[in-house]
Amino acid sequence: MASFGEEPQPLVLGRDYYIENGNWVFTAAYHLRRGQCCESGCRHCPYGFQMPDDTAEPEIIPPGKTPL
Repeated sequence: MASFGEEPQPLVLGRDYYIENGNWVFTAAYHLRRGQCCESGCRHCPYGFQMPDDTAEPEIIPPGKTPL
């Protein structure tokens, strides 16, 4: 991810995310570059976060929107 004052780098399909059933699924590599856990129960969370009672929702980014 970009540091303060740097331009954000574009996401790369296959490296940062893949598309499954129309949803963006972020990779562990993307989350590590992001630098912190978003506590959303992401499928590939490298930080070990798990949703309580196993009700994880998919991370959905609407078409035309760029994730942080």
